[in-house]
Amino acid sequence: MTVSPRTGRFSAQRRLDYGRLTGVFDSYVRTGRVDLSARGRGGGGPRPAKTSMVMLDAAWEAEMGRRGLAPATRDAYGRVARGYLVFLEQRGIAGLESADGASVLAFLESLLDRWAAPSLFWVVSNFRPFLKFTGRDDLVAAVNLARVRRSHPVIGVLSDGDEDLVVAACASGPVSARDAAITLLALTTGLRACDIVALRLADVDWRGQMISIVQQKTGNPLTLPLPALVAARLAAYVLDERPGSADDHVFVRSVAPHVRLADHSSVHRVITQTFRKAGVTDVRVGTRFLRHNAASRLLRAAVPLPTVSAVLGHASPDSTNLYMSVDRQRLLDCVLPVPVPAGARA
Repeated sequence: MTVSPRTGRFSAQRRLDYGRLTGVFDSYVRTGRVDLSARGRGGGGPRPAKTSMVMLDAAWEAEMGRRGLAPATRDAYGRVARGYLVFLEQRGIAGLESADGASVLAFLESLLDRWAAPSLFWVVSNFRPFLKFTGRDDLVAAVNLARVRRSHPVIGVLSDGDEDLVVAACASGPVSARDAAITLLALTTGLRACDIVALRLADVDWRGQMISIVQQKTGNPLTLPLPALVAARLAAYVLDERPGSADDHVFVRSVAPHVRLADHSSVHRVITQTFRKAGVTDVRVGTRFLRHNAASRLLRAAVPLPTVSAVLGHASPDSTNLYMSVDRQRLLDCVLPVPVPAGARA
């Protein structure tokens, strides 16, 4: 039943759908009621089993809560920490006190089966805070020895033609009001996926056509204007499409239970489907890509960097410097001409 009749090959989506259906049936057999509550994506990966490891994992979770880290950050930090603890258990190590620097390097190397080498930077970034929390300076030094470097490619942006196609599809095409509003919010404001998911009805100033939020990543307040088309599609969704729900988040699931979207993957799926319906299939899209695109548009319009930083909601203006790489024409203007020696041919 997990083979797609269209392609004749295994379908991960069909396996997921049938797994959910089986879960509902099993729950009914056990409890006598139908449980349609939203489920997570597997509980954050494998978990350690040894007592000392379980206690360390719980202590790290408590510490992250005490620090007030955003849920997405806690999930990322916790997932890689638990992965390391499970890796140690699989090597016969029952407690962190028996681990050494070599185990850290071996753990990172084991991840290359699932992670591309350039992406390993994000694993290390999420791993280092946990190692510092344990007080094991030798393990922190070991992760630094891995010398994982962040890649800084020149970031692509949407062409004017592709952006026009997406806007047209959202304005009057085959895209639902909800999906259009989500896509246009990311496209025009550069909002992060976590902030779109967390957006509440009370955050929208309909008369002033603005939204005011507290950013999930930085905890800083942010107020942004809503372009007319975004406000129109957002209003169309709230008034005509949005299911009745006690949940006060703006965007809710279209099928029961009508609660907030699960996480950033829901937003990514919406944006990907919207681009496909618009006929734009030659770019890999997501909210991160659209943040870069929004920054590029602002820079091309000669908007000062501090203003771009404020619009994107950066905690530090220095974070905006990354987006300067998107303005290819201005980068070319910075290139000095190559001197031609006297007597050489032009």
